[in-house]
Amino acid sequence: MLSVLELVAEHQPAGVGELSRISGLPKSTVQRTLRALADAGWIRPVGREFTRWALTPRMVTIGRRAAREGACAKRRSAPCGSCAISRTRPSPSRYPTGSTG
Repeated sequence: MLSVLELVAEHQPAGVGELSRISGLPKSTVQRTLRALADAGWIRPVGREFTRWALTPRMVTIGRRAAREGACAKRRSAPCGSCAISRTRPSPSRYPTGSTG
């Protein structure tokens, strides 16, 4: 399934026949894989017919998250981004909003 997703990314908008030819997979297998990827939100049809496919923004979101977490893993002593905040700041519920006495 991931190999078809990678091919869509490289050749978008990509059609079933093109992906079948490039991958060597039967058209029926490619079509089922594309539908599964679309149902999961990874790709979307281009145009009104389900003949050509392109990536959705979900791929960008996942890529950014992976890059950020990869950078944090390399610098465990000085985490970056949201992981630094979640490790160093107590939750807001620890600070009462009214006076204590």
